[in-house]
Amino acid sequence: MAFFEEFKARAAELAQAGVAKSKVLAEIAKLKAANLSEKETIHKAYLEMGRIYYAEKGATPDAAYASSCARVSDAMAAIKANNAKIKALKESDDAAAADDVPASAADTIVLDCSDFDVEDAPVQEDTPAE
Repeated sequence: MAFFEEFKARAAELAQAGVAKSKVLAEIAKLKAANLSEKETIHKAYLEMGRIYYAEKGATPDAAYASSCARVSDAMAAIKANNAKIKALKESDDAAAADDVPASAADTIVLDCSDFDVEDAPVQEDTPAE
């Protein structure tokens, strides 16, 4: 019988150790998730600071920020050029396809996002899944 009592006591110790280890691991996971959330907060703050700086000093940035502001300006110019090309392609395609479209389909509303201004782009906040 001593063997069974010893076995039972050892099993209980292992179970308690497992529960304690699970609690520690759960707390670690919770803290890591909190860290990820804080890093995302920092990332959003950095993005906002960059937007504010570019809006205020993008045309005449300090020397340390000149290359970054130039990259933003170049990217915005490329987007504007691409949007102009998209608009031209759509217009030429619309003109060619106008003869093929039935009269009822011509009344359909089409949303054109080619005039979307990058500077006025809304910041999309991540929403948690429910």
